[in-house]
Amino acid sequence: MVATFYFIVVCAAAAILITLSFVGWTRRSVPAGMPFFLLMASSAFYLLCNVGFMVSADRETAYVFARLQTLGTNLACVVLLVFCVAYSGRPERLPRLSLAFWYALAVGTFLVVWTDPYHHWYFRTFEITQVGGLTFRAGTYGWWLPVLIVVQFIPPLYGVAVLIAEYRAAQGVIRRQYRWLIFTACLPPGISALIAVLRMVGVESLSSITPLPLAFGAVGLSTVRVILRDQLLDLTPIAQVLIFDEIPEAIIITDLQGRITQLNPVARRLRGLKPGEGIGRLSRDLFVELDGVDQGSIITVRLPDEARPRSYECRFRDLKRKEMPVGRLTILYDVTERQRAEEAYRSVVDRSLQGFAIFQEGRAVFANRMFGDLFGYEPAEVLNFSAEQLVRGVHPDDLPRVLDGQRRLLTGEIDSVRSEFRIMRRALEPVWVEIQAARTDYRGAPAVQIALVDITEQKKVRQRDLEAQLERERAELVSGFVASAAHELRTPLSIINTQAYLLAAHADEAARKQRAALIESQVFRTSKLVDMMLKMVRLQRASPTLVALAPEALVKEVCSALLQGGLMPTLRCEIIEPLPHILGDSDLLQEALTALIDNARRYGPPDGSIVVRLCMAGESVCIAVHDEGPGIAADQMDKIFETFWRGDSAHSTPGMGLGLPIARRIVELHKGSIRVESAPEKGSIFRIHLPVHVET
Repeated sequence: MVATFYFIVVCAAAAILITLSFVGWTRRSVPAGMPFFLLMASSAFYLLCNVGFMVSADRETAYVFARLQTLGTNLACVVLLVFCVAYSGRPERLPRLSLAFWYALAVGTFLVVWTDPYHHWYFRTFEITQVGGLTFRAGTYGWWLPVLIVVQFIPPLYGVAVLIAEYRAAQGVIRRQYRWLIFTACLPPGISALIAVLRMVGVESLSSITPLPLAFGAVGLSTVRVILRDQLLDLTPIAQVLIFDEIPEAIIITDLQGRITQLNPVARRLRGLKPGEGIGRLSRDLFVELDGVDQGSIITVRLPDEARPRSYECRFRDLKRKEMPVGRLTILYDVTERQRAEEAYRSVVDRSLQGFAIFQEGRAVFANRMFGDLFGYEPAEVLNFSAEQLVRGVHPDDLPRVLDGQRRLLTGEIDSVRSEFRIMRRALEPVWVEIQAARTDYRGAPAVQIALVDITEQKKVRQRDLEAQLERERAELVSGFVASAAHELRTPLSIINTQAYLLAAHADEAARKQRAALIESQVFRTSKLVDMMLKMVRLQRASPTLVALAPEALVKEVCSALLQGGLMPTLRCEIIEPLPHILGDSDLLQEALTALIDNARRYGPPDGSIVVRLCMAGESVCIAVHDEGPGIAADQMDKIFETFWRGDSAHSTPGMGLGLPIARRIVELHKGSIRVESAPEKGSIFRIHLPVHVET
């Protein structure tokens, strides 16, 4: 009964493994698919030999199947190793020479067993026994058995070690696959080793019915489970290895002693190495270019199969396991094409008529020839210059504006800046440049790009155009001034000429005195007009000496002088004290205020009041002159400060049209302003605003 059950179990296990062999064959194109097929097929071959042995009718037939079993187990052990390294994606762990050795050893040990009838090294005696109509072995083993067990045991042991190493880093369903694969890989060799030990110590109770075929059956069942539940052969960890092998960057992994433990194909190509070569060598010996190289440095490597050297950017990272350093990862990024593109771009930029530079972390990392020329340096000299060093070349008058723009750009207040300034070139004349600067990224880090254009010639052209325009305006002003002055002088001169003629013609003494008095008054008016015109000319070029003045004292002095002279009995001063000091020329400011008050007197009614009010207006001192005159029409408001302009076209009102222009020019020299408010028949208010003097 036991023998029959044993036979049924072995047949069922063989059927399972044959089915799995078919599954492996259908998936032979997937990673580890072909090794899986060979593993299942060799295991099925072993079980079929067991079935053949048990149904053998005589000793010789059983002897043949007993020896053929060894071929199945030998091949299964080697193929198990192949499957482990293929599944884990570590083919470099089983070089072809080692694989050939293990296959040769498996075949060699089988040949020793196959020729056992001639030397009896494997079976010392071989007998069979019939149990329930089935044949079982009842002999003893020779000295070759332990040799065979060792040969069979080493490949699975190494394969299991590979699986365990990968299991530690696996995740999710892949981790479950590894767990079951480790179990199935350990079970048959473990049972086989146990049986061998028992046989070597003389325990022969397992000679007839051994658990090894049952172990292969358990392997089949567990494999079916991992295929159905954990997607074995559908989802494999081979992607990690593909990434490692196909990634375009060179990857070098070293241990703590700097010895190379892994090289991907790109890294091997740098030195013309074959798979497995270079492992164990010191990195600094094999890759001398990496010795002493910093993070992000560019190295040049000449490949064995290329004439031109290639450039690589170096990146390093420490490898840790449970926070403990275990090695170092070196990645070499091929930047050859990028550098060649940069060189082509640099060639174009170097020939550009525009100066161009890039500053990173406060230093120049790129500059073309024109940029260096503008500062009077060679491009190589500009590189690594700090921004402060280059700013020293800016003209002192333009430096504050440039520094302010630089500060706002670097602090992120603005994204770009555009301005014009002068550069004090080394041993050369200054040049005008237009700058455009903006924040950007350069090689993955924040930077500032600067573009400079030499606008010296444009500035000269603009300066010549400006001077020509000013000359034309000056000529027009002079022409207008002369025409206006001639017009103003023509009237008194005409009167003088007429009265002089009449004076000569009249004999009457009283009439002659009257004519002489009229001539004298016109001469006085003409003299005054000339004096005011000269004053106007002097004020255009004046640069008065300004001192601290008390505005209330200034206003009081003007009002007192006019009141004491009896010229303006209706004048009233309103002063709010105390007021802050102003910077000014006392004589000029008194003249400007007098001109405003005189203008109010001339255009106001004889009994109309004039009020001078002194007060603060925001950050300035305000002197306001109120009158009760006819007011100023809206269309005349912009003309009242023009030279020789008078609101009375008939010139019936005394005046020369120079008082208000002179007053405005004086106020402008004090960095102040004059404003007027007026409406017809409502009088006018002239306000002088002067800045407050701030003592330092």
